[in-house]
Amino acid sequence: MSSPVLHDRLSCHPWMDPQRARLPGLSPIKEADWLLRDGRYGEQMALRERLLCDARDDVFQRAPAVEPEADAVSTVLLDCVLRILKADPGFIGAENLSTIATPDGRLIDPDKDHPLVTLGRLVQEDFAILTPEEAGHYRLIAGLICFPASWTLAQKIGRSLTGLHGPVTAYDAGLAARLNRIFAALRPGILVTRANVLIYADPDLYQPRAEGESKPLPAGGPRYVRVERQTLYPVDVPSVARAIVFSIHTSVVTAARLAAYDPQAFATLRAQRPGLFEDDY
Repeated sequence: MSSPVLHDRLSCHPWMDPQRARLPGLSPIKEADWLLRDGRYGEQMALRERLLCDARDDVFQRAPAVEPEADAVSTVLLDCVLRILKADPGFIGAENLSTIATPDGRLIDPDKDHPLVTLGRLVQEDFAILTPEEAGHYRLIAGLICFPASWTLAQKIGRSLTGLHGPVTAYDAGLAARLNRIFAALRPGILVTRANVLIYADPDLYQPRAEGESKPLPAGGPRYVRVERQTLYPVDVPSVARAIVFSIHTSVVTAARLAAYDPQAFATLRAQRPGLFEDDY
């Protein structure tokens, strides 16, 4: 599915922040800064609507054995997001939980679909829900992922953090243990964020790939810089142990655009990723 939605600017430049150089590169944020609505809201939401219509089983999944837990967390998460949207004048109706008019003119009934699907129709973020299991390990029990960056929910659902990051070379046992400790220490109201930067040969937001399947490498022509702003949002649910919601806001620019609006950021990224930016911009 061709899905180019290009931004004028990236949501952040994580490679410019020394604090994020060492994995996992987390930093605290306020809840008010959690959800982003940028200038490509309308285009991204139109794509999300198409994906939820044409590829619903690919972008929305729950682990079969724990669907009640996934549903309980999703319901609380939707309530949290609606509470935040009450303060956003672009969303009309969120304040009384009625049908919500979105900034791009769509009408969303919060009670019409699964809470995660409703979230996917309201905000630009993708969401993954993780809950603790034995030995303090966290496991992915549900997800609404419209913009996967070379992975699929079908392969990841039900896996632990280690299993989720299996193909990532830098994700070793030490980092896995550290992340599980961080997850366990998070409390409602305490949010942390990080970001990924990825180089792609094309700008499509929907790029599902199986493990071991290589993505096309940039080789001549346009190159695209993709940033995922990722946030960990802890949620307490009465019938479930504390869940961690992993949200992802994705933005994509051409390398030429990055070079034009922030030459220093582009030069730094070019130096960090030798061989991917050989042309002059």
